[in-house]
Amino acid sequence: MVKKLLRQYTTRGLRLSLRNVRTEFTINWLHQAGERRAHNLRGGEDLKLHFGCGSNIKAGYINIDLDKKADLRLDLREPIPFPTNSCSMVYSEHFLEHLGYPDEAIFFLSECSRILRPGGLFSVGVPDTEWPIRAYAGDPYYADWFQYVVEHGYPKSQWITTKMECVNYSFRQGAEHKFAYDFETLKRALETVGLSEVRRRNFDPSLDSEQSRFSLESDKTKCTTLYVDANKP
Repeated sequence: MVKKLLRQYTTRGLRLSLRNVRTEFTINWLHQAGERRAHNLRGGEDLKLHFGCGSNIKAGYINIDLDKKADLRLDLREPIPFPTNSCSMVYSEHFLEHLGYPDEAIFFLSECSRILRPGGLFSVGVPDTEWPIRAYAGDPYYADWFQYVVEHGYPKSQWITTKMECVNYSFRQGAEHKFAYDFETLKRALETVGLSEVRRRNFDPSLDSEQSRFSLESDKTKCTTLYVDANKP
């Protein structure tokens, strides 16, 4: 009955906004509880943080996400509740692109820089946006990208049929992705928050998730994820 009345007297946009407000109230409650729990996890000599972990829980790390499997459930658009210079490593994989750019992303990166101790390592993996752009432009080196992502990376959806639909889905993942990175842009963002020695790295099977690798069958040296390391001076 309530749903029927809502549909009768509200627009779809208003209903979506109300759902978003409800979601933000839930996130607020989870974040406050996570902040309290974070105080019990502080004080270690070699803290390693895994941001945006989802269900991928890494041993030896404090795994942080809104996912119920995480060690800490935090809203990473907010200040990170760890002291300055308290962590030896910060890692995230396929998370940064879910933050709005520049405001949310730069704030998160600045917080990562703050909590890293001097010499600490920041390691990140994001979708490599050069891939779909070069493939769409006809670069022969990336010609097999479209076939691969449709077969292995995308849901079986009727609407993803043209190359431009593939590109759009790659950039946005529905509406979950908020920004697309290449190395130049990511390097600039990391340097903006005071990190240095920014460099690409290869996929590391001891650290990175195979499900995020999306290596092309024709060339195992290729990887559709852009992995980048940087250090705090």
